[in-house]
Amino acid sequence: MEAAPSALRAGYRLDRYELLCRIASGGMATVWLARLRGKRGFEKLFAIKTIRTELVDDPRFQEMLLDEARIASNIQHPNVAQILDLGEQQDVLFIVMERVDGDSLAKIRKLLAKLGAKVPVGIALRILADACAGLHAAHELRDDSGQPLGIVHRDVSPHNILVSSGGAVKVIDFGIAKAQNRQQGETRTGIVKGKVHYMAPEQVNKGRPVDRRADIWALGVCLHELVAGRVPDDADDDVEVIRKLVADEPPQIAEGLPDPILRILDQSLTLDPDARFPTAAAMQLALEGAIKDFGDTATANDIAAFLRAELPELEERRRGLIARSIEEARDRGGTQVTTSGDDVAFAPTVMRSDAPRRSVSVGAARPVSVDARGRSRDAARRPRAGAARDPEARPSMAMDLAASVRRRRGSWVLAARIGDSRAWCSRARVAAIGT
Repeated sequence: MEAAPSALRAGYRLDRYELLCRIASGGMATVWLARLRGKRGFEKLFAIKTIRTELVDDPRFQEMLLDEARIASNIQHPNVAQILDLGEQQDVLFIVMERVDGDSLAKIRKLLAKLGAKVPVGIALRILADACAGLHAAHELRDDSGQPLGIVHRDVSPHNILVSSGGAVKVIDFGIAKAQNRQQGETRTGIVKGKVHYMAPEQVNKGRPVDRRADIWALGVCLHELVAGRVPDDADDDVEVIRKLVADEPPQIAEGLPDPILRILDQSLTLDPDARFPTAAAMQLALEGAIKDFGDTATANDIAAFLRAELPELEERRRGLIARSIEEARDRGGTQVTTSGDDVAFAPTVMRSDAPRRSVSVGAARPVSVDARGRSRDAARRPRAGAARDPEARPSMAMDLAASVRRRRGSWVLAARIGDSRAWCSRARVAAIGT
């Protein structure tokens, strides 16, 4: 069943960052395009990752996000998307990441497949060689005392490899990575982490150690998918794939693949971890050698040229999305929409066209009681000093206070919504009523 979308929306501000639009969503988190605005017109775009609203109160997912920030923020490599900040505002945890102006390798492959095309072998080898470089940097990471952290990504797939419009390759999403300093601990019995078709046998066989060579297997599956157009055993569902992995059945390699590709697959998709490439750096060298065997000189510039020639609509769509999001932010007129612990979004005040503009104070107030018409009973009983008692003499500003009270996490929130009505008042307030 499809997970419910995040309750955050464009216009919210998480600390200094204004959310512009949702750009990706998965089972655990949502990724937003966000804007940081500084003095003298300075602006910069970032990607912000938040836990999905329905999971935000689950401490396991909070720990996963914190672990991702803790692990990935220390990986400094051009082929790993950088984590720049970790924030929390009103119980909303978020990670600030560099924005990669590109798309996932999975999306690129699928769009090409619809056109009856594939990623050229040289381009595929270059992309995976660069991904190997980023993963090797993660695998080699050490703590302050010089001890290896033993990082294993555990979810390497085309979905988690981004390719920018300039041809840069970035590994993303260390949310389920294994590491010595991980706070959440290791996988519980019966829980499988990762995408099944890319998982190594040791990831589903209890008792077998999982190290960097599990990522080598996943890279081999990615290579097979790019050059053959499918993953090994693609006709099988997840349960059947897991059964084969548990039974140590070797994957079914496509026939007719070039020898340089087969040599790499033989040393990455082998059941025995000791027979695989010992490191991602060793696999990178093999991929680089295969590029030479094909007489190719694939570079980042070649990747960029290929994307511009074959899939120009990808960059056009991204630019259009950014332009529309910024235009919508401009139409909001700089109105700041901040997060609420109860996911309450307040609609803007609707003024009568003939009424003078007035500011409406919406903020924390002392506890109030509300009558059936949505008015504060204190305000209803107590006229303003110097104000006319004739209702017709009150200021000509029409507002409808439709008050609703929601219960969440031990606190009451009064949500006031302002619109046209016969009810007259001079100001509206939102009160957080404690239990």
